[in-house]
Amino acid sequence: MNIASLRYRLLASVLCALLLGVPTGHAQVKPSADACVVSVNRELAQEQRIYRTILFGHTKAKEAPLGETRYDTSGNAWIKLDVNGTVEWRSPVDTKDGRKDATMDQIDEAAPRRGIFATKQVLTSELVPPLTQSFRALRCRVAAVCEAAASRAGVTRVRTPGCNELPVDPMPACQFNETVDRGQEALMRGYCRQVASRLLDQESELLKLAVSYDAAYRSLLHFARNFDLFLTEFRVSLLTPIRQAVGLLGQLHRIPCFSAQCDQ
Repeated sequence: MNIASLRYRLLASVLCALLLGVPTGHAQVKPSADACVVSVNRELAQEQRIYRTILFGHTKAKEAPLGETRYDTSGNAWIKLDVNGTVEWRSPVDTKDGRKDATMDQIDEAAPRRGIFATKQVLTSELVPPLTQSFRALRCRVAAVCEAAASRAGVTRVRTPGCNELPVDPMPACQFNETVDRGQEALMRGYCRQVASRLLDQESELLKLAVSYDAAYRSLLHFARNFDLFLTEFRVSLLTPIRQAVGLLGQLHRIPCFSAQCDQ
């Protein structure tokens, strides 16, 4: 075998490794701390996005404004752009061509739905039970992600305290073997719990802010509606005395003046 042939085979091997080694979505990756952190962040971010669609709703792709970002089932980001007068969805992962609205609806990680806060003709207090239940579900699913990251191969359903058994996607990047440094593995396990705790704290504060805003907005609408009904019901009763008073002022010049300095 000559040197030129050896270089050709080596170059071909490197190119194949580069083409096949690019991870997309949930592709198989070698277990490592860095890869596990990426997988944990991806799963937690997906749970957060789906939870927010339950609160605030998720419209169809054709109703989304330009510049909105959505994610497909593999966790790849897509942004709605106007390319030379054509509206389409583009992703940094798939740079060949864009996707139409109908295709985006098919690959979207969340189905179109109306959010809890979009419920009409109810008080904010009536939304508290579904909001609380949704946050509890988020807590359970986040805990399930961390349990899946700490589980060994073959575990696809996990059970966390206070939650039902949930199906989870396996995390090959977090399935370490016996040769991995235990300190590094323990550090990675704590990372998931720490990030999950901060995520829940953030969503809890956001939920409080959203509930406060919703309560103020619905109270204002309720007051405006009642005030409008008040003006409608008592418009005649309020305007009639005012009109009579104006007419009475116009008749005061007919009253005779008995003062010695009366100015006619």
